[in-house]
Amino acid sequence: MEKRNKKGVSAVIATLLLVVITIVAVVMVWQFVKKQVIDKNMEEASCSDYREYITILQTDFSCYDTTNDLTKLEIRRSFEAKDIEGISVSISSGDSSEAYELKEGNTEDGVKMYDGSSTIILPQKGGSKTYIFNGIAGNIATIAPIVNGKSCDMVRESYTIDGC
Repeated sequence: MEKRNKKGVSAVIATLLLVVITIVAVVMVWQFVKKQVIDKNMEEASCSDYREYITILQTDFSCYDTTNDLTKLEIRRSFEAKDIEGISVSISSGDSSEAYELKEGNTEDGVKMYDGSSTIILPQKGGSKTYIFNGIAGNIATIAPIVNGKSCDMVRESYTIDGC
């Protein structure tokens, strides 16, 4: 009997290779899907807890002044025991818009506290603070809490501001 030199791959080994390649492909796709879908949904869920957590009060302290080119906003924080890193504020007037990040103890160009201090102080739980934004007299203000280093865009609230 003569031995043949077989150079092909047996059916069992071919099947095992296909199974391993399929498992590796599924794991790679799962990592992508998890990062893109599940992590995003968790981030949105955590931000949805902050809906109506901060609001702009419609008082005499929230207004825009075209003469002095400034906007004043009184921002209230709810009584809920949630921590935020800061407040993202966007002020718009016609075709111009300015964005600000208010973080405790920091300074932000063009922003002062109502008492004239340039060091930002966030409202305490259940309290409010008034901020003066120089350089823009805007009639629309949008705010969102900053949580885990990101602005919670999906819970942004827009407010129409009256003139002073």
